[in-house]
Amino acid sequence: MEKKEFVSWDDRYLLGVSLVDEQHRNLFRLTNGLHEACRLGKDAANDGFRRAVTSTVNYVNVHFSAEEKLMAKTGYPAMAGHVAEHRAFVSKMLAEIGRFEDGKPEVAERFVVFLKNWILGHIALVDRKMADHVKGATDARWGERKDERGVFIPWDDGYSVGIPLIDAQHRELLLLANDLYDACREGSSAATDGFRIAVGAVAGYVKKHFSSEEKIMERIGYPLIEEHRAEHRQFVDQFLSEVKAFHEGKPFVANAFTGFLKDWVLSHIARTDKKLGAHILGMAKNGAFAHGRDT
Repeated sequence: MEKKEFVSWDDRYLLGVSLVDEQHRNLFRLTNGLHEACRLGKDAANDGFRRAVTSTVNYVNVHFSAEEKLMAKTGYPAMAGHVAEHRAFVSKMLAEIGRFEDGKPEVAERFVVFLKNWILGHIALVDRKMADHVKGATDARWGERKDERGVFIPWDDGYSVGIPLIDAQHRELLLLANDLYDACREGSSAATDGFRIAVGAVAGYVKKHFSSEEKIMERIGYPLIEEHRAEHRQFVDQFLSEVKAFHEGKPFVANAFTGFLKDWVLSHIARTDKKLGAHILGMAKNGAFAHGRDT
């Protein structure tokens, strides 16, 4: 008989912000690891619980930091209250851990129950409000482009690969590519500074996106990982070569560069990333990949 999880993920906990949803899934796994450590018996639980607690504390800090960056980036009006909840949770968590370290092993199971209840309540009430704001802010960025500047590379649902994390990153990448195009249209001197800023944003996000995709491919044992990774490397090499030429003052046509970026991204999504998406969805359908659409 399959062992019942202490806290089970359910799609009703999805908020529609892929990074946050992915991290919430990880918090569920860590909470289950803590609960399992408590079940191993007094002696084993001491070491196991300490290790599990350390992993959880570290990940909670990563998660809270990621959420707070999202709130700051999108100008979330309730950020102060949200951050205060994070700080109160961390204080409570560290206090409970201190009691355990003081030789009160019975605290361990109480702490795991507290962790479960806090996470579920925080997702349902506080994080959902934040996620609605973040999604609205993203939609507004596209709306502003349509209303004010037009869109060099409009998002189309046909670009979706069916994996929310990857789709969200593709949408962000297209927004940044549009920012880059806008920088090219603002005139010669303005374009120089604007283009440098926009190129830096694209370069940083491309690195993040490729890393995310490659971690997913490694995790699922994707058979086409080497071909996919080679396309990433080829793009990075050409991108950096073009940017280097720009910074060195060599002949450089910014519009041609944005055209290359547009063509490569759309072609890569349509051909290479859709294969990855289909593979992941096929694994999920066959029960070979437990985390389904959001990886």
